[in-house]
Amino acid sequence: MVKLGKEFIWQMAHRLPYHDAGCQNIHGHSYKMILTLEGELNDKGMLLDFYDIATIVEPFLMGKLDHAMVCNSSDKKMIDFLKENGMKYFVFDEYTTCENLCGLFMRELKPKFAEHKNIKVIGIRIFETADAYAEVVESI
Repeated sequence: MVKLGKEFIWQMAHRLPYHDAGCQNIHGHSYKMILTLEGELNDKGMLLDFYDIATIVEPFLMGKLDHAMVCNSSDKKMIDFLKENGMKYFVFDEYTTCENLCGLFMRELKPKFAEHKNIKVIGIRIFETADAYAEVVESI
């Protein structure tokens, strides 16, 4: 098996409404994701072309999340504000923690990478800051 990785960087805002040490406020991060794939080389000597990885990841990442406010679906006050002001936002049912963002990415990306039968494992590591990250790794 071989392991391959690609890094993605984007800007995104969020808040944790339940937090009482500052993160209840709207704030942003320069997020970084390191996507890893493990499996067997294909007949071209690659696990998957880096270009193909980007074409799978970027429509979701850059199209929906880059420069967006990510909100928990129960944060109605925030969602209403963003709608009323024509802001870019993305809503999902979990709190917008780094751990939950890893799960979101896994649910979104795993089925797409599973179409490549030589890929056996996917890992998603998301850095919220330069020194803090969450990671999930799953078999395909």
